[in-house]
Amino acid sequence: MRSPVAERLLLSVGALPEFVDDVIGDLEEERTQREAAGLGPQNAWFTRQIVAALPYALRQGVREHRLRGMLRLLETSLAAWILVELGVVIMGLVAIGAYTIVSANALPTFSGELPLWPTLPLGVLSAAAVGYTAAWLDRRRPLLAALASGALWAGIQSALLLATVGQTARWQWAMPLLTVVGVTIGGVVRISRTSPDGGSLPVR
Repeated sequence: MRSPVAERLLLSVGALPEFVDDVIGDLEEERTQREAAGLGPQNAWFTRQIVAALPYALRQGVREHRLRGMLRLLETSLAAWILVELGVVIMGLVAIGAYTIVSANALPTFSGELPLWPTLPLGVLSAAAVGYTAAWLDRRRPLLAALASGALWAGIQSALLLATVGQTARWQWAMPLLTVVGVTIGGVVRISRTSPDGGSLPVR
């Protein structure tokens, strides 16, 4: 992990620029010293230190933005969730219509026990889309916004599962966790395409 990527990652969870500059500067200096001491390339060590610094950066981002910032995160999370769900509903209606026309039969009655395939991969893909959308909507804290949207969506899924206990397949209880994984992937993909100041990187 090089410094621009590390800087982008720490800034994406709302850490203050001066905090990021201090962390990156200290780690770069120590990496240079370790390599000069004959320890070989220290990229893996540098990556581990950045990952270890992420919880502190995340906590700082949450603390610094306070109530107004949290409300903004909630607004962004809801907007991302609604946008993606609308897209999923529209595509679902189109698919149902096409199936009905081609087969001349209506779809069977909905059951709470959804099939593992293709529901699981589609659920993770939808979560990644939510994370990407949330990160796109909040350029100052893209990864933090993605994680917040994941927490919101996972909470809604958990509430629905608890309300339909005994009517859902066992594997569906893993969806809240997979949702968090999916939104994180979507958020990381988004920040990998942006510069540290929030601007878009050129597509190559």
